[in-house]
Amino acid sequence: VATTDLDATLITVRNAGIDPGQPVSMSRGDLHWRLALRPDGSLACDGVFPILIEWPEGVNPVSRMQDQGLRLTRLHLMHPEVARISTAFQALGMAGPVCLSQGAAALQAEMCVADRQFHLK
Repeated sequence: VATTDLDATLITVRNAGIDPGQPVSMSRGDLHWRLALRPDGSLACDGVFPILIEWPEGVNPVSRMQDQGLRLTRLHLMHPEVARISTAFQALGMAGPVCLSQGAAALQAEMCVADRQFHLK
């Protein structure tokens, strides 16, 4: 999840009961960014909670990439404590094709390109 203020976003997410880790500065070539990383490298909520990333203003590698037409049409997140994840998402004002449900920790993505559908589990 992209944010313009990683430190403030971390406070919001932690107040919702999730600890995505500490801010870490990274770079590759002329790109620089900050991520929230946990000490063991795992993602919060058994890998279901998305990583938080902050790009400097005006710099984002997406603008350098050619659009290949691949679209995320739905992301289904399942977790035994789905209410905690839902609270964090609401606090962040997250929108998009995300569906949350109670269950064993798992991710499912639906994507399309041209007239073809793909399902990843």
